[in-house]
Amino acid sequence: MSRVLVVDDESDILAIVEAVLTVNGHQAWITTDPRQAVPMAVEHAVDAVVLDVNMPGISGLETLDALRSHPVTRRLPILFLSALGSSRHKIRGLRRGADDYLAKPFEGDELVLRIERLCQASRHSEPVVGDRAQLLERALETGDFDSRPIDIGRYRAVELIGSGGMGVVLRAWDPTLQRSVALKTLRLDRLGLGDLRITADSGAAFINQLIREGAALARFNHPNIVAVYDAGVDGEIGFVVMELMEGVSLLDLVGARQLTSGQVAQIGLAIVRALATAHAHDIIHRDVKPGNVLLSYDGAIKVTDFGLADTVESLAGEQRLFGTPGYLPPECLVGEPYDTGGDIFCLGVVLYRCITGRPAFSGDTLQALLAENLAAKPVPPRELRDGVPAALNDLVLNLMAPEPEQRPSTEAIEARLLELASSTAWDAGFLHGLERRRSSPASQSAQLIEAGTLAGALPASLV
Repeated sequence: MSRVLVVDDESDILAIVEAVLTVNGHQAWITTDPRQAVPMAVEHAVDAVVLDVNMPGISGLETLDALRSHPVTRRLPILFLSALGSSRHKIRGLRRGADDYLAKPFEGDELVLRIERLCQASRHSEPVVGDRAQLLERALETGDFDSRPIDIGRYRAVELIGSGGMGVVLRAWDPTLQRSVALKTLRLDRLGLGDLRITADSGAAFINQLIREGAALARFNHPNIVAVYDAGVDGEIGFVVMELMEGVSLLDLVGARQLTSGQVAQIGLAIVRALATAHAHDIIHRDVKPGNVLLSYDGAIKVTDFGLADTVESLAGEQRLFGTPGYLPPECLVGEPYDTGGDIFCLGVVLYRCITGRPAFSGDTLQALLAENLAAKPVPPRELRDGVPAALNDLVLNLMAPEPEQRPSTEAIEARLLELASSTAWDAGFLHGLERRRSSPASQSAQLIEAGTLAGALPASLV
């Protein structure tokens, strides 16, 4: 006889499952409250758990994370039940850490057979510990994630949700605060720093600066800025823990559909409000790009990764410039410091791509791309797409003015975008059909560039 906990928000399903299990000689405990899953599983010393994937409030995926993070329940075999029978949902559930998946409606005999097999089989494997760096490296290269969870600091990483030049972004469970978070790992050796990895000294500097930036951001808790919860170093893995946004990045969006001028203005408003608030607190982003703008399914638009660029560049030394080629302010490419005007330039490049669907600057090589970036003379958006309002066209070009003093202030930008967005309400419903990209193209990856190499790569007339 097996002892089984069943969690489902549909009472009729619970009754059916309980009856089927009881008839077949098993003991069942049932609940419609996913928050009771862990305490009930511990109290009744169950042998397996059956979870509905879609439940209001706390989903089956989050309940799975809670079970896997508890020392008593982390090895329990878990069977997902779901009306979402597509292979994509099934694969997501299994990758998240479930042991089996059964689509509704189901036959009672099949349910019992699957539970019995799970209870007889070996329990869920231990989280990866010794080869975490290699697994993260493989995820960075392939965009795929091993089915086993990874413990990083106090967090349990359970799913890959993104990757880029700095490392991978993982969905993780915080057992202390009982919530899902986004955990971003940072691999300094991936940024052109040769053999430099996070050591005791560089790790201390890295963490101290991240904590300072995170504390500064936390003080104003802006609705257009992704919250930073924690930062740390575990072995050679540096990580930042942030608010989890269920949705897609702006990079996903501009790669999938053409935006209206009103939508572009709404996105621009969210970004410039985030920048204005950060600048008022003496925080500069330094790497504003579509991949760092997140759009949630519930309608929020937020900017992420404040302070990371400054942190990485400070670890790299004075002769390195950190940023994304094609989004670098021209003045920084000739050795001038990055200030608030640099963020304004990057905002212009972002909005240009939102309007036209293509980068403002391009090139077959890094040298060619940087040369276009430095010249800062993009083709006007109105020449690439019909129907672009003159006011939006002119604003974007003003944001990308070669000289910082020619760029408008955040207050002026917000006022102009408010006029352009006045007839458009942001509706995030169209985001649900989009898929989040697992990796970023090379042109979107932040890089460290040596000043000497940069000067040698560009035509003398431009430097």
